[in-house]
Amino acid sequence: MVNDSLPFATGPTPATRVGIILANTPQLQTAALRYLVLKLNSLQSSFEYEFLPNEMSNSPLSSLDDQDATHDRKRIRDLDAPQFLAKYLNYLQEESDASSLKEAPPSNFIVISLAKFDDGYYSTRPSFRLTTPNRISILALGNWEDYMAPPSILEFILTLVMRESVAFVSPSLVGSIHLGTKGCICDFTPSLEEAKFKVLHGYVCQFCRERMARDGLPNLANEILAVLRKEWLGRRSDPSSPAGILSHLKYDLFVTKGLTPRWWEKMFATLREEGPKQALEIVAKIVLAILLFYLAAHGIKTRPE
Repeated sequence: MVNDSLPFATGPTPATRVGIILANTPQLQTAALRYLVLKLNSLQSSFEYEFLPNEMSNSPLSSLDDQDATHDRKRIRDLDAPQFLAKYLNYLQEESDASSLKEAPPSNFIVISLAKFDDGYYSTRPSFRLTTPNRISILALGNWEDYMAPPSILEFILTLVMRESVAFVSPSLVGSIHLGTKGCICDFTPSLEEAKFKVLHGYVCQFCRERMARDGLPNLANEILAVLRKEWLGRRSDPSSPAGILSHLKYDLFVTKGLTPRWWEKMFATLREEGPKQALEIVAKIVLAILLFYLAAHGIKTRPE
């Protein structure tokens, strides 16, 4: 029997550094996304995340900025991603040298995009071994639809970032793992719609636990659970909690369904925050605005000549 209530354990030292590169994703609430991903650094010690400059224009991966097209996943995996990685590493080193930075750039990278792959998959990575010095994974989340929430798109990204990070450190869990959907972080789920269950459940199955332990990572599963179960998010009513901070960043994890909050989601979140009296005032103003719009649209005068 697996004991999921084990005390929080310290992961491998030093932590595996993972650079996050955001493709052209104007629809995403990037401030909220950055906050959540960087929050992971204080929740576990197996991985250390950092955001890096985009620098994808005129690169082999610049096509990912086109969200209306579908992209050849195998070409990106086998050709474009390795070429981009080599070029990007040179760029990072040149920038570091120019500024006399003390810390070298990371060796592992995850690109987050809203592109679509031609086969419907949402992630890909060039094949590598644990000894491969530099590695990259590509997330293509262009097939996200509102009906897939809950969980929110940001929670999807958090789970997928953790999944790709596992592949960087555990050679037994690099490829597709199990056919059945268990709600495990390593579920083989070819579509985003099916992937929602591993985001919702925050689970590491017995098979994957054993593989992590076999790869010399006995504490990794518990660290993953500490993140994916999301108790750390807290309540939006607590301004110091991650949920409360995200609310102030204009993203409500418990209300927003799309890539960005729609006007009625913003209104609903505001009503929750403002309290009963302010909420009534806001509702009254909205009703009055709708009424005036209706009267104007039908040519009805609201005051005498």
